[in-house]
Amino acid sequence: ALLDAVATLERTDFPARAAAIAREIGRRHPLVVGLQEVSTIGIDIPPLGVSVHLDFQQLLLDALAAQGLNYVVAVRLDNFIASPAPGISLTDADIMLVDPSFVEVVTTAGHTFAANLGVVAPGVDLQRGWVEMTAVIDGVSYTFASTHTEGTGPDELLLQLHAAQVGELAASLGDAAPVIVMGDFNARPGSPAYQVMLDAGFTDVWHALRPGVRGYTCCQLADLSNPRPMFSERIDYVWTRGLGSLRGRHSLLGQVGLFGDVPSDRIRNGAGDLIWPSDHAGVIANIMLPRRGPST
Repeated sequence: ALLDAVATLERTDFPARAAAIAREIGRRHPLVVGLQEVSTIGIDIPPLGVSVHLDFQQLLLDALAAQGLNYVVAVRLDNFIASPAPGISLTDADIMLVDPSFVEVVTTAGHTFAANLGVVAPGVDLQRGWVEMTAVIDGVSYTFASTHTEGTGPDELLLQLHAAQVGELAASLGDAAPVIVMGDFNARPGSPAYQVMLDAGFTDVWHALRPGVRGYTCCQLADLSNPRPMFSERIDYVWTRGLGSLRGRHSLLGQVGLFGDVPSDRIRNGAGDLIWPSDHAGVIANIMLPRRGPST
């Protein structure tokens, strides 16, 4: 199983995928980027001749720099550090990147959900949460948050856990506005967690700007090798509050699209095979901000 996992890491070739993500960031030039499952992987098993060290955050920053892009980590939260066996470690993090030329970061915070699965196996303690910051763009103050709730599943426990976690996030944000929240919610439209965001006054940007379009974002095969997209659900979102309503005179203005959802987005790994840039599609929102506000 370990050797299979190492082979999957090699096939999915994150350095190549980081370069593709950096190119897309350069093409779109978002001012704020929310990233989930930013991994740091260490595997050292000398008897098997296995040595793997991957720092996704640094690889992406290096890829951005290679594109001539200046993005910095505004805030990071390590969700959990798993050590299931000697010589094996995984750190999972949520981070937000900003372009400091346009974004002045004022405050940042990382929060761990009170509601979490906790220990699910020896050395594996699942503690997820969200990152949050206030920032000034073109003279206007905004609150941003990015989250990754617990994994998907049909079980009623997970549906309620997602709702509890999203409820904590919404409660922390209070009545702040304008707010932009992004992330992998692991919750479909109409789910309890989705309703929590609606009840807190948030607008689902995809639904507002592309009503009637499915916008599925999950999920490709684990080794990213499927030739056609296998998305069957929408669980990744950008939400706003205080920037426009779902419809009407003061409706939200902007554009929203996906990256990594069509075959032309695939890249070649080190072995020359075509793979997807991620198992999820990236959600890219270009939102009209007050005054002459640039995109986020």
